Amino acid sequence: MVVKVEHLPGPTGDSVSALAVAAAEKSAVQAAQHVAEAQSGAASATATAVEQQQRAQRLASLAETMAAAAPRDRSERAKSLRANAKSIRKQAQRMEVLARKERRAAVKAEKRVEKLQTQAATARTAADWLFEQAGWEGKSNVRFVVLSRTAQELDGRTAYEEGYCPRGDAENRIKEQKYLFAGSLPCEAMRANQIRLYQCSFAYVLCMLLRRFGLAETELSQAQCPTIRTRLFKIGALIQVTTRRVWTHLSSSYPYRELFGQVLSNLRRAAETFSRGVPGIPDPGFAGDAPPRLADT
Repeated sequence: MVVKVEHLPGPTGDSVSALAVAAAEKSAVQAAQHVAEAQSGAASATATAVEQQQRAQRLASLAETMAAAAPRDRSERAKSLRANAKSIRKQAQRMEVLARKERRAAVKAEKRVEKLQTQAATARTAADWLFEQAGWEGKSNVRFVVLSRTAQELDGRTAYEEGYCPRGDAENRIKEQKYLFAGSLPCEAMRANQIRLYQCSFAYVLCMLLRRFGLAETELSQAQCPTIRTRLFKIGALIQVTTRRVWTHLSSSYPYRELFGQVLSNLRRAAETFSRGVPGIPDPGFAGDAPPRLADT
């Protein structure tokens, strides 16, 4: 049986309202305004730093000139010139300190500009995507599906969206494992490559279990393995081994500190559940079930 399916990309049946498009456009415009304000502040801080540096250099040059012009004797004029040169030299040093502070402020402002530019680009992409989705209403993206079952047993839309689409999404899981170095088998011996592939597969299973139990109800609950590896595994820490404990000291500026603590709490709860003999791993889905969809990152 051949059936025709009118399929829209994204969640089926969802429509984007004009209010959502306007809100996304407003957020993108505000983000662009914040970028412009930050750029203006960074330019002002840079100009101030340059001005302070130039003033410090002029004062230092003036102090050197006065010190060189002072006679090498103990006359009142020589003492006055040397005292003035010393005072101006101190002012030049203070100006140099202020110039360094202004340079640091300018660097911070430039970093803030880069961060805001990234946020503005993300907001603009989201607004453009919603605008494009708003134009899908009333349009169709036709698919033809060949089935070996009758329409009474399984309709075409269900077969396509719950059967074929998850099958295509399974390709993303293969891609995830390749990101964990499973796409490279550089050893000459086949047995060595087999062991290497086993290790990559074991790493993928660990990431999958971490995503299922540790990252449940977090912002990374649908993240792929490369994202999990970058944000939770590849971080610096100081390991301190004492008589009774092993301490892990993370940086106080670690951006995912709260997420790391939440993952640790989730894993502890899962370990307590397993210790009571209550299995917490759900049964694998069968054909026709709706498996959880993972976002591409």
